[in-house]
Amino acid sequence: MTVYSARKRLAILWVLFFMVEFVFLLIQSVGWLEGQFAPVFKWYLPHIIPTMTLILGIFSATQKNPKGGSQSASSFLFRLCFIFSLFYLLLLTCLCISGPFVVKEGNGSLYFLKESNVWLIPLQSLVGICMGWFFWNSKNKVYT
Repeated sequence: MTVYSARKRLAILWVLFFMVEFVFLLIQSVGWLEGQFAPVFKWYLPHIIPTMTLILGIFSATQKNPKGGSQSASSFLFRLCFIFSLFYLLLLTCLCISGPFVVKEGNGSLYFLKESNVWLIPLQSLVGICMGWFFWNSKNKVYT
């Protein structure tokens, strides 16, 4: 697999999950979290924007380097990033979906989301390190 196609697969994964979660939270902020639009997105956006910025930044920085995109990507690094990303994004999606079912009263759902930061942020850090490692190494070296 080429570096470009590996990056593209990771980008598609992140963009699709972002779009689904964003729309779901937007709809839910009118429903179960009525009046909590800003706090919900203050919780959500820091969990997704840093990695999407990394992905889109590398894409834009390497668009003028056609030679780099035809290199072989490390299958180990790609799989590691894909699995970490999928696991993290599925957990994030489960949190977005489960809020209305876990706590039914007042701001309890928002509290539930904020409390998930205790374990979600360290996991996000691992995903970010893995993604940075893959995108940086894939940019500068050829792997087989």
